[in-house]
Amino acid sequence: MIENTGHILIVEDETALREITAERLTDHGYRVTQAETGETACELLADFAFDIVITDLRLPGMDGMAVIGKARDLYSEIIAVVVTGYGTVQDAVA
Repeated sequence: MIENTGHILIVEDETALREITAERLTDHGYRVTQAETGETACELLADFAFDIVITDLRLPGMDGMAVIGKARDLYSEIIAVVVTGYGTVQDAVA
């Protein structure tokens, strides 16, 4: 297996989904950090320059769009992926 060098932050409040996603990405050689809340994600982002942030759109407290905003403010080159089970066309456009 090829060792990937990417550092990924996964932000997801559903524990099982977050853990299985992290496991799969780790299996492919990525270094993965997990956060259950947007607030925790922002604390992690303040301390480390992740290559990619994958976040749920709907989180308790700070939502995924706010997490992406903070990540982009800190690291303009970060790759951001937003996932949701409740998306609308308006959410997708945003």
